[in-house]
Amino acid sequence: MSRLVPLKAALIVLPSPTPSLATLILVVRESFNCFLSSLIMTNSFFKAIDCEMSLWSDWTTCTLLCGNGTQSRSRQITVDPNPTGIPCEALTEDQSCNTGSCGTMAMAFHFLGLFMN
Repeated sequence: MSRLVPLKAALIVLPSPTPSLATLILVVRESFNCFLSSLIMTNSFFKAIDCEMSLWSDWTTCTLLCGNGTQSRSRQITVDPNPTGIPCEALTEDQSCNTGSCGTMAMAFHFLGLFMN
């Protein structure tokens, strides 16, 4: 007569009379290997899940009216990759803007604008 012994999510059938420790270890090892093999084939952790990202936001307002300002944009991760998937790229991007030189009047208005904020 056999006995059922629970092993977390699996059941192992042991022969009667009670087997030796070596036999028990062998049965548990073989059962675990079988369980692990089926887990690898069906579990999404082992399947590649690539990063997915949102569209870029609009560019921010340029930091300067003239004389080499910068602006940036960002995006979000919508699907986190797992260890076997393609990783995410940059979340932010910067670029130069208003790169022309500032005339005297433009500089005056620019500084006035900074002090008024």
